[in-house]
Amino acid sequence: MLGVGSAGLLLARVVQLRPRPGDATVLAVQGADPDSVLAAYRRLLLFRRTAPALRIGSMERLADPDPDVLAWTRSTDTGC
Repeated sequence: MLGVGSAGLLLARVVQLRPRPGDATVLAVQGADPDSVLAAYRRLLLFRRTAPALRIGSMERLADPDPDVLAWTRSTDTGC
């Protein structure tokens, strides 16, 4: 559920999902498949953790003539 905080920021209520029967089996199957969605998420999370620009870098918005496009670049002082 979303609510609006005093600063106008959206605040999300954390929802904890309970495991369902069969979840362990699905995780085991996807965990063993290097082309699974789970494996892709794990690779993306590893990339995010190891890329300094994505953890501590600055963000610069890029101009685009299309109002439906939001573009930006991330970088660190070291040029990573």
